[in-house]
Amino acid sequence: MKTSLPTYQKLGVKCWIVARAIGRASEPWLWRQVQSLNRINTKIICWERENELDYPVTCPLALIHSPANLMDGHYRWIVRIKNLMNRNFFGTVGSERKILTDLADHENPSVMLCHFGHWALRMLPIAKAKNIKVVVHFHGLDLSSLLSSDRWYRWSLKANLKNLDAAVVVGRHQAKVLQNLGYPSERIHIIPCGAPASQYKSLKHTPSTNCHLVVVGRLEAIKGVEQTLQAFSRNALNNKRMHLHFLGDGPMRDKLVSKSKQLGIADQIHFYGNRSQSFVKEMLSKSHIFLQHSVNHSNGWTEGFGVSITEACLSGLPVIATRCGGIVDQIEHEVNGLLVEQYDIDTMSKYIARLSKNHNERAR
Repeated sequence: MKTSLPTYQKLGVKCWIVARAIGRASEPWLWRQVQSLNRINTKIICWERENELDYPVTCPLALIHSPANLMDGHYRWIVRIKNLMNRNFFGTVGSERKILTDLADHENPSVMLCHFGHWALRMLPIAKAKNIKVVVHFHGLDLSSLLSSDRWYRWSLKANLKNLDAAVVVGRHQAKVLQNLGYPSERIHIIPCGAPASQYKSLKHTPSTNCHLVVVGRLEAIKGVEQTLQAFSRNALNNKRMHLHFLGDGPMRDKLVSKSKQLGIADQIHFYGNRSQSFVKEMLSKSHIFLQHSVNHSNGWTEGFGVSITEACLSGLPVIATRCGGIVDQIEHEVNGLLVEQYDIDTMSKYIARLSKNHNERAR
């Protein structure tokens, strides 16, 4: 049954959307969710506000003035000792807890939608004390590398999963992790991040002597950007009309710049850093192929979903990507893209050659 906006307002439904930061260039899905939940009474609770011009919000926002990372330095031991009884070593304490408690008393929210598992744990003491429902939205590291590398988080999540009223995951692989931890299947909801289809222009593939390939995301090892560069170089050395565009920034940028010079293709590689959503959309609409060579990390990390892949598909781009985490939920091999095994540079190079030479194949 559809419920109109006035009815929601009469019911007084209030949802706190809790996240460390709003407006991060790497998290457009969070901003989109905030903007889309306009049929209920929402308010953002966050610790950092970034890129306000590119990511404006239309609902109320409370900026909490306390350290975003309670686990830094000696203070983490105070947090752990104070939370020893409930075994939630990420739960808010001290002055921050009083600030959040006073805010909850004043606003009386019905539910908290907490992004990432560790932030749901942080808000859980307030929610339990005030009988507020908690929905945790898992995204990636909170059900992969953080579980493996941080025993305090692992202990806290296992001990307090039962106190979380519902869980949203972005892929089937994450649902399996929660089930293996003992969380009830009926409380798990697989909801991919998605992207607003109406805001993207689908490319019409026509014959062209140039071929532009694009990567959107952080320039770090887990995104396989070095493998992407190597696969591209095997085609680009003999074709100066091929260009590779990196949209995003990160610790691998200097290495990629140096590597492109060593390979003799520096003039065909373009770095843009973090750019606005409008710039990304425009670049996708001008490109021919989208690349993403995500790889599992030894610390347990795997790709959560890959929103940029969705955006590429909406822009009419064929995708060449790896079988990594949630990517296999989006890309069906030989249907809307091509999948390769992680670190298989040879096959990725062959697929780049195949699509770059045939616009009909790209269009298909």
